[in-house]
Amino acid sequence: MHDQMQVPEANPLVFSLDDAIKGMTAWRVGPVRAWLEQRLSPTHPDCVGDLATLEATAWWNTDGAEDIRAATARLVRAARRAPGTLAPLILFVRFASMLAWEQEWEVDGIRAVAETLGELVDGEDRADPEVGLALALMGLLLNEFDVEAASLGGQLVDWADQAQVCARQAEELVAQVGGQPSGPVQTYVSAQAASEVSYYRAVSDAARAASRIPVDRGASLADAIDRLRRVESVEDPIDRSELRAHRLGLEAMQAALTEPWLQVATGRVVCLFPFALRGVSDHEVLDRLEDVEEWLLAGVPVVSHRQSLPINDMWHTQDPLGRGFRGAALRLPEVVLPRAGKPDLVLHPEIWLSALGNHVLRLEGQLVDADPFDLEHVLRVFGPEGADLDGARHTLRSVLPPPHDRSWTSPASLADAVLTDLAQRLLPPSLRPVHLVFVQSLVTNVMIVDQARGWCPATAELHEVDDAAQVRLLFGSQLLTQPMGILTSIGQWARTDTGPVLTEITGAGRGSWIAQSENSASVVAFGIPSYAVDMLTDCVVFTASLSGLFAGWNHDLATFNGELAGDLARISEQLATADDALTSQQVRVVEHDLETRQLRLHDFVTRCRAVIFFVESPTLLSSPIMRSLIDRLLDSADYQRLVKGFNDSAAALAGGRLETVLGKVRARLEKLEEKEATRRDRKIRIVTDALLAGVAVAGISGVASLIQAGYDMGPAETVLMVLLVAILSILIGIAVWLSSRRD
Repeated sequence: MHDQMQVPEANPLVFSLDDAIKGMTAWRVGPVRAWLEQRLSPTHPDCVGDLATLEATAWWNTDGAEDIRAATARLVRAARRAPGTLAPLILFVRFASMLAWEQEWEVDGIRAVAETLGELVDGEDRADPEVGLALALMGLLLNEFDVEAASLGGQLVDWADQAQVCARQAEELVAQVGGQPSGPVQTYVSAQAASEVSYYRAVSDAARAASRIPVDRGASLADAIDRLRRVESVEDPIDRSELRAHRLGLEAMQAALTEPWLQVATGRVVCLFPFALRGVSDHEVLDRLEDVEEWLLAGVPVVSHRQSLPINDMWHTQDPLGRGFRGAALRLPEVVLPRAGKPDLVLHPEIWLSALGNHVLRLEGQLVDADPFDLEHVLRVFGPEGADLDGARHTLRSVLPPPHDRSWTSPASLADAVLTDLAQRLLPPSLRPVHLVFVQSLVTNVMIVDQARGWCPATAELHEVDDAAQVRLLFGSQLLTQPMGILTSIGQWARTDTGPVLTEITGAGRGSWIAQSENSASVVAFGIPSYAVDMLTDCVVFTASLSGLFAGWNHDLATFNGELAGDLARISEQLATADDALTSQQVRVVEHDLETRQLRLHDFVTRCRAVIFFVESPTLLSSPIMRSLIDRLLDSADYQRLVKGFNDSAAALAGGRLETVLGKVRARLEKLEEKEATRRDRKIRIVTDALLAGVAVAGISGVASLIQAGYDMGPAETVLMVLLVAILSILIGIAVWLSSRRD
C-alpha cells in the first residue's frame, strides 16, 4: 500500500483476457494489470507507470501522484488503438478501487479516478456495449460509497433505502447484459452485478428489519436473518464476512426481544470538540472579545457573549495564585440535524474559552424517547469516525434565514469552520498569527440520562426505571458505557458487553454512575436534583476538554522541534569545519541563540506544568467531594499518560540534542577564546620585546656616543663603534624574533 507510487517493471508473463477476468474474480489484480501492459505497451511504452498512477491514486495515503487526468487520457488513447482493451481498462480501475476501498473510509481519490475516466470516455467509445457495461459497473461502485455514507451518517432507514437503490441499479445492469452474456467482459459484469443484487437486497432487508423493531416487535428479523445466511453462503470471502457480521447483529437483537431495552425518556447529549489556540496567550484571548457580537463565525453571527463560563460555583476557589477554571462563552444560533420518522434534533452551539487553555466547542441537544437505534445514530454522527451527512442525503443546517442560512456536512465540519473563523477574528493585523489546533478525533460525546424506561419489543410493555443501577441491565445500555468505534455492521452495539463505570459517587445517591471511554461519557444519577447532575456533568466536561489542551502543547513542542532540527543540523556542520573558519564572536552568537531557545523552551514547559499542577491541586474546586470525583475521572481517562507523554517530549527536547549541540558550541567557544587569547598575548609580547629592543639599541648607541666623545676617537675607531652597535642591534632583533617564534 505504501509503495503504490513506485512504478513496477512490465510483467514478463503472458496472460489472456480470460486469465485477467478470472484473476479479478479471485481478488488478484496482477493478471489484469499484466494483460493491459501487453495490450497497451506497443502504442504506449510508459503504460506501466500510468497504470500504477491510477492504481495508486485510489489509496488514501498516496502523495505526489502525477496529474490523474493526463495519465488517464494517455491510457484511454492507447486503449482505443488496441480494440477490445478499453472495457478491461475500466474494469481494472474499478477492481483496483475496490481493493483500496477495503482499507479506507476516505474515497475521494477513488471518485477522482472514476469520474475522470467517465469524462474521457466519449460517445463513440460508449457505442461499444462492453464499454457501456463496464462504465455502468463503475457507476454502481460510486453508488456503493453512498450506501457506506448512509450507514455512517444516517439512520437505519437511510441505510436500507440507499442499499435498495444500489440493488435496483445492479438489477438493471443484469437485465442490460441479458440472459446469455457474450465474452468474458459481459460475463464478468453480469456476475458482479448479480452478486451486488443479492448482497444489497440482503443488507437493505436487514437494516429495514432492525429499524422496524419498535413497530413490528421484531417480526421482520427472522426473514432478514434467513436471507443474510443464504447470501452469505455463496458470496466471496470479503462480502461473506460483512454479511456474517450483519447476521450476528440481528441474531443478538432477536435473542433479546423478550428482554427490557433501554429508552431514554428525557436526556441530553453534549458533543465536545476540544481545541487550542497558539500564538496568543489564553488571557489575551479573553481580552480580544470586545466586539465579538459583531463577528460572523462559519457564516452565522455570534448571538451572545457571556464574560464568564456557565458553570457551578463549586469552581469559584481561593487559589493563592489566582488561578481558576474561568473564561467566556460565545453562543451561536441553533443548528438542526434532520431525522427520518423523528423530530429534528436541535443543537445549541457554544464556544467555551478558558483562561487555563482547555477551550471547547459544545453542541448540546435534547433527547426524547430515544431508543438504542436513536442513540447509536446520534453518537455515530457526532463520533470521530462519522461520515459526511450529505452521503446520507442530510445536512446539518442553521435555523437562520438568508443570508445566514448555512449548512454543513457533519458536526466536525461545522466545528472546523467555526473555529477557523474564530482564530482569524482573534488576529488583529498588528499582532502575530493565531494558529488553531483542532483534532477532530478528540471529540467526546457526553450523554446525560434524566429519565429512563425499559421497553420490551416482544410485548410492547413500557415501565419506568428509577434506579440508575438498573439502567445498566437494560439491553442497549452498552451505548452508554462503550466507546463509539468504527461501524462494522448493523446492530454492532448489540454484540458488546456493558463497559466499566464509576460507581459509589459520593453525594450522588445509591446506584448513580458515570461511564467514561475513549470518545464518550455518560452521567446517570436519578437520586439527586438536576443542578447536582450538572455538577457531575461539569466535571466530566472539564476532564474531556483537557485533551485539546495537551494537543496544543504537543503542537508547540513539535513546532519547536521542527524549527530546531534544521538549525541544529546547520550548526553541527559549522562546528565540523576547521577552527580557522570560525571566530569566537560568531560562535558566541550561536551560543546566545541556542541559550535563548533553551530558556524559551524552559519558560514554556514551566507554564504548562503550572497548569498541570493546578489541575491536580486541591484548589481546583471548592468542593472536596467534586475534587475527588475529578481525580477518579482523570484516572479513568488515563490523564497521567498525557502528562508523562508531554514531560518526556519536553525533557527530550530540552536535554537531548539541543543540550548536546550547545555543549559542543561551548567547547568550541572555549577553545577559540583560548587561541585568540594566546594570539593577543603573543602580539603584546612582540610589541613589548620590540620596544625593549629599541630601548636597548638606543642605550647602546648612547654609550657608544659617550665613549666616542670621551676618548676623542678618530674616523676609523668611530666606524668600528658604529659597526659594533649595528651588530648588537641585529643580534637583539634576532633574539626577539626567535623568542616570539618559540611562543
